[in-house]
Amino acid sequence: MPVTRIDNNNAFLMAIGEGSRIEVHGADAEKESWTQLNQSAERGENVLQLELATGWEVGDRIAIASTGANMGDAEERTIVEVRDGGRAVVLDQPLANDHFGDVQTYQNGKSGQDAREWTVDQRAEVALLSRNVTIQGDEDSTEDGYGGHSMVMDGADMHISGAEFARMGQEGALGRYPLHWHLQADVSGQYVENSSIHHSYNKGITIHGTQNAWLEDNVVFDTIGHGYFLEDGAEFGNVLIDNLGFVQRAADNVREAPIASDATAVSSFWIQNPDNHLIGNRAAGSDHSGFWIISREAVIDQSAETGLYDGYVPRDQAFGVFEGNVAHANNQSALRIGGQVDETTGVVSPNTPFHITQRDGQNNAVDYVIQDFEGYKSGGDAVWVRGFGGSFEDMILADNGRATFLRGLQTIEDSLIVGASDNDDGSPIRGGERHGVSLYDEALAIRDSHFAGFSGTDDGAFSQHIGVDNSTRHSVENVTFENDGTNPFTNRDRQGITDEQGTFSVGLVDIDGSITGTPGQILTPRIDDVGGQFVTVDEPGFNAGQGATYDPSIGAWVNPVGTTIGVLEHTSTSVPMTVTRSDGPQLSNLNADDRTEFLVFADQDLIYTVDHQGAPDSRFSVDVTDLPRGASVILRYVDLPANTSIQGADSVGSLDALMQATGSSVFRDGGDTYLKLVATELDYDSSSGSPAIDQRSYSDSITVISGGGRDRGDEVDEPRDLDRTVPYGTVDADDSMRPERAPSTSDTMDIAPGDARWSDTSVWDGSAPGADDIVFVGEGETLVLDIDAEVAGIIVNGGALIVEDTQDIDLITDYLLVINEGLFQVGQEDSPHQNDFTLTLEGDDPTADINLEPFLGLTGIEIV
Repeated sequence: MPVTRIDNNNAFLMAIGEGSRIEVHGADAEKESWTQLNQSAERGENVLQLELATGWEVGDRIAIASTGANMGDAEERTIVEVRDGGRAVVLDQPLANDHFGDVQTYQNGKSGQDAREWTVDQRAEVALLSRNVTIQGDEDSTEDGYGGHSMVMDGADMHISGAEFARMGQEGALGRYPLHWHLQADVSGQYVENSSIHHSYNKGITIHGTQNAWLEDNVVFDTIGHGYFLEDGAEFGNVLIDNLGFVQRAADNVREAPIASDATAVSSFWIQNPDNHLIGNRAAGSDHSGFWIISREAVIDQSAETGLYDGYVPRDQAFGVFEGNVAHANNQSALRIGGQVDETTGVVSPNTPFHITQRDGQNNAVDYVIQDFEGYKSGGDAVWVRGFGGSFEDMILADNGRATFLRGLQTIEDSLIVGASDNDDGSPIRGGERHGVSLYDEALAIRDSHFAGFSGTDDGAFSQHIGVDNSTRHSVENVTFENDGTNPFTNRDRQGITDEQGTFSVGLVDIDGSITGTPGQILTPRIDDVGGQFVTVDEPGFNAGQGATYDPSIGAWVNPVGTTIGVLEHTSTSVPMTVTRSDGPQLSNLNADDRTEFLVFADQDLIYTVDHQGAPDSRFSVDVTDLPRGASVILRYVDLPANTSIQGADSVGSLDALMQATGSSVFRDGGDTYLKLVATELDYDSSSGSPAIDQRSYSDSITVISGGGRDRGDEVDEPRDLDRTVPYGTVDADDSMRPERAPSTSDTMDIAPGDARWSDTSVWDGSAPGADDIVFVGEGETLVLDIDAEVAGIIVNGGALIVEDTQDIDLITDYLLVINEGLFQVGQEDSPHQNDFTLTLEGDDPTADINLEPFLGLTGIEIV
C-alpha cells in the first residue's frame, strides 16, 4: 500500500517500503574508526601517541575517552599535525585532563603449566568523529535539541559506511533517532559500519523490531539517552562488533524523556533480548551502565502491537556470543544482566530475576558464557547479575567499588580482580572501600583466579552483601593473592556491617586450601554482639562453629573440615528478637519487616533459643537451607502464645524424643516450644565437581500460627520440580554460535551519461529549484546532484538521487524522503565517495505534515 502521508515529522532522511534504499559509502571508512593511546597523555600536553597508524588527517576531529571514574573527563580536539606515519597526532589545544595509556601485568606466582599472566589494559580510547560524508542537523539544534533523524521502515534497506551523523536526534521525541531500523524484521545483509554518531539529542543507533543487522567499528559519542539501543525485545540475531560508545548522558527527567530509561538507566549498550552477539565492543562512560541486558518477560510497545511476537519471551532466549567487551567510567555498572525498567515511570526493578530457561535433556537450565570481559572504574558494581546461572571466564575487573554482585549459581574462572591498579588516581569510589567478589544469595564458585590491590583497611577480595537466600556453599579453588597486602576477606559492605535482612550468613568453602592452607575448611564472616549492636571483634562469636579459629590475616573464622553449616531464615519479624546459641554466642535486636537470616551449625548438639521482645507475628515461617539431606537444627521458642499451632512438624512427648527424631518435630515444655527442622527437600544441585561441596542442597520449613488451630504433622517431601536447578560448573563457549556475516544486500547504481543533472537548468525548464521549492524525482528517473543546493524538501518516488563525486557538495533541505523503490546514494561499496558531502536537515517544525497524494501522480523530475 503506497505511503500517502507523513505526519508530525520534519528534518529527516527516510526510506519507506520494499526496494527503497539509503546507500551511503564514504572514503573515510578506510581510516581507523577508533584506537587507543600507546602511552599516557597528561594534562597540558598536546601530542597523542596512538596504538595504530590510523590514517587520520589534519583537520580531523577526534574525542579522547576518560580513563578515570568520571566520564566527563572525555574531551574533543582537532588534529593540526600528523607524525610517525599516523601513530602520533598534534592537537589544536592542550589536554584538560590526564588520560591513562599504559598496561599493567599481574602473575599468579606459579610456575610451569600452572603459571598464568593477565594484562590490565586501561588505555584511553581515541575516536574519529569527523568523516568526509556528513549527515547533520542544523546549527539551531544546539539551542532547541531538534536535530535531524534518519530511518528505514516497511522493508526499506540501509547500508552505511564511513559516514558522520552530527547534531542528530530530536530531544524527547519517540522514534526520532540519528540512525534507525524501524520494525524491519529480518535485515540480513544490511549494516552500519565505520561511522560516527556524535552530539545526538536522542540516542545513537537504534535497532527496533529488527533482526540480523550488522554494526561494526562505529563510534557513538555524547548522546542524550542510550548509545546503541535495541528497543523493545523483538531484536535478535543482531551483531555488534568492535563498536565504541561513550558519554551517554541521562535525560533531564522522566517526563521529558522519550522513554523513561533514558533518564534513570541510560547505558552505552541497551539490550532487551539476550539473543544478540556483542564482540569486542567498548562502553567508555555513561550516567548509568556500560552494557545492560534487560530482562523482558514479553516484547513491548510497537513490536508487541504488530502481533508478530505473541507468546515470545525475550528473557527466555539463549545468549548470543558475549566476548571481548570492555566497559569503564560508568556511574553504576560496567555490565548488568537482568532487572527491568518501567519505561513509563523509570522505576528500576533490580529484583526481577533474569532466567535463562532453555533446557537440556535433564531439564537443566543452559548456562550462558561471558568471555574476556574487562570492567574498570565503575562507580558501583563492575558486573551485576540478577538471575541464576552463567559462567564468567577470563575477566579482568579493576578499580571498581565492587567487582561482582552475582545472584548465584555462577562460576568465575581464570579471572583477575584488582582493587586498585596503577591507574588508581585516589578518587573515592563507593566511599573509598574496594571489594572484589560479593558473596550474595546462592552459591558462587571462583576458580583459577587472582586477586590484587585490596590492601585498604576495609578492602577485601571477598565480601558479603546481605541477601535473602544466602548460601554456605560458595567456594574457591586455586585462587591466588598478590603479595601486596591484599586482604582476602572483609566484613564490611556498602550497607554497613548488617542490614535489615540478616547477619553475614554466608560460608566460603576453601576446596584446595588456597586461602587457609587446609583443603575443605570453611570460612565464615566474623560477627559478635555487644550491647545489642553488631560489631566486628576478634573473639568467638555467633558465626564460629565448634572448633573454629579466627585468622586475622584472612579476616574470617576458619571452621574445621566437615563442619555442616546452614542458613536459617525467619520471616516477618515485626518485633525485635534475640537468638542465643546454647554454647553462649548471642544475636540481639534482630528486627526486619520481611525476614532475617543467620548461620546455624547443624548436628553439633546446639540449641538456638529465640526470644521475641514482644508479641510475635500471628503467622511466621522458619526455614533452613543449604544442608545435606537429613541434617537438622533445633530451635527453642520462649513464651509463644498458648494457642499457637505448628504446621509441618510431628509432635513428640519429650525433648529427648525430639533430639532422636529423624523428621521435623515439635515438643512443648511449659512456656517453651522446641522445633526440630530436618533438611529433606531438595533445593538445588550444586554440582561443583569437588567432593568438598559436591552434594545437593536440602531444606526444611515449619510454619508457626497463633490464634488457634491444630498442629499439622511433617509431610513426606515429594521430589520437586527442579525449575531452579542450574548446572554449577564450567560452561564451554560454543564456537558454532559465533556469527557469520551475511552477504551484503547493497544495491547501487552507476551514473549514466544521459542522467539528469541538478546543474543543468534545462532539467528545471530554465529555473533551478530554490530554498522554498520541493524537488520530485519520479519512477525511472535519475537525478545527479553535482552542485550545492538548498530546497524545502526532496521526494524520491521510485527514482534515484545520486551525489556525484567530482567536488565537495553541500545539500540543505528540510527533509529527504525515499519511497516506492526509490534510491538515495552517496558512493558505492566498491567505489566509496572521495570528496566531502554534507547533507543538512534543517526542518524545525515537529508538527509538520506532508500530504503525498498530490505528488504520487507526478512523473519525471519536477519542482513543486
